[in-house]
Amino acid sequence: RALELRPDFVDAINNLGNLLWERGDTKEARILYRRTVELKPGFLLGHLNLTLICRELRDYKEALRHVDVILQANPRYIMITI
Repeated sequence: RALELRPDFVDAINNLGNLLWERGDTKEARILYRRTVELKPGFLLGHLNLTLICRELRDYKEALRHVDVILQANPRYIMITI
């Protein structure tokens, strides 16, 4: 419902991505996580989720791009475990 009212609400998009990923739909989840960082490039949680899902999908090149974004924004971001 939140996305119907505000289709650019990155928290809701991210949460939907989490739900899809939990259900095993990694491709759709990644699409949604990408949308969060397209809408809000500084959304570190979106970059973190992309890092993790890309690692799971063995797309290490994209995963590392998101690690770089996170570490440039916050060099001490402790959630990075790749």
